[in-house]
Amino acid sequence: STEDDAFRGHIDGTARFDINDVYRWGLMIRLTVLYPNLKGSRFDWDYYVNVHTPLAKKRFGDFVLKWEIDRGIEGEGSGEPAPYQVAAYITLTSLEDFRKVMEEHGKELKGDFPNYTNVYPQFLISEIAVS
Repeated sequence: STEDDAFRGHIDGTARFDINDVYRWGLMIRLTVLYPNLKGSRFDWDYYVNVHTPLAKKRFGDFVLKWEIDRGIEGEGSGEPAPYQVAAYITLTSLEDFRKVMEEHGKELKGDFPNYTNVYPQFLISEIAVS
């Protein structure tokens, strides 16, 4: 069937992503939040880890399957500064669940940004295609 072929394409990487697949097959998504390492930028790691992250985890609740936070230490070349201060990788149950949380709590979560950084992060929502 067409749906079987489309699903198989997600497994072997030959299919284009269709947002409806998230609803049909429950494909997991990842939210990547990247905080640029710009000249003059600040990032309060302790606040982020001990205050903001627990708040976000509470708001996302059972929709989160995995949560990882990386701290940038170096860029591509030896000794180059990392392009990002922090990268958070949040694996979620579905795009629909992510949207529900952001509709209800997005303003609160984004409103907390100035408490730990003066740079606005970049967001990437992606389908986990290969694991």
